[in-house]
Amino acid sequence: MTNRIALIVAALSIMFWAAPVASQEPQDSVQEVRLIDGSTLYGYVTDGDPVHIRLLSGDEITVARSRIRSIERARGAIRDGEVWPEDPNLTRLFFSPTARTMEKGHGYIAAYELVFPFVAYAVTDNLLIAGGTPLFGDFDNDRVLYFAPKLRLYSKGRTDLAVGAFMFGEVGHSDFKAGAFYGALTQGTPDKAVTLVVGAGYDDDGLLDEPVVVLGGEYRVSRTIKLITENYFTSEGSLITLGPRFFGDRLSADLGIGLAMWDGEVFTLPIVNFVYVW
Repeated sequence: MTNRIALIVAALSIMFWAAPVASQEPQDSVQEVRLIDGSTLYGYVTDGDPVHIRLLSGDEITVARSRIRSIERARGAIRDGEVWPEDPNLTRLFFSPTARTMEKGHGYIAAYELVFPFVAYAVTDNLLIAGGTPLFGDFDNDRVLYFAPKLRLYSKGRTDLAVGAFMFGEVGHSDFKAGAFYGALTQGTPDKAVTLVVGAGYDDDGLLDEPVVVLGGEYRVSRTIKLITENYFTSEGSLITLGPRFFGDRLSADLGIGLAMWDGEVFTLPIVNFVYVW
């Protein structure tokens, strides 16, 4: 088990840290201007009416304030004069959490494997709460609910540290309890990072003896595509996953494949997730 994890750590280090990343320019003063017709402009804004915008190309335009829906700081990076939007789904890999949270007041709606919906909301910059219920498959004719709070304890530079939980229960059955507590460490940037999660499961009888280690990573390969890997390890088996994430300003879609090895058997699992962030 130890040797297997060590090999995965080494492979991820080569894949996610040794590979070069395109150069980027600081964009602290670049604004994202959304117009009421759905268009989006990026540039340097001078307040007034009309609003003066110097585009990244160097051209200058004026826009009547009545045509502008919002003006916000541009998220992402400028590469070769083009804005690369930030992955909107930074709080998770395929399903496992990273140590990142969201800015206060933001949130997301997600559908994991299409049938496990989640709704999340950032109560503060460091506290994210999420929950949901499956679209199908009530357990023993009772509706299953899940709740997933996450608290970020530390964030500085490229390092984030958080703790959280996955809690499951049934409507009308307060004696049914199951889930896991975890700690998560994410090291890297929004474009290239490694995440380590260590979790301990529990049920009605208390904490389970078998811990779970999750090792994952993300690496951006183009303006709107990332590679995601999320890998689970226990003494009884493992799950290795890999696939692309396609994303825009608000929406991300994961299409991956998982290889599960459990009790001497090997089988594959498809991964299909959609997340909309506001």
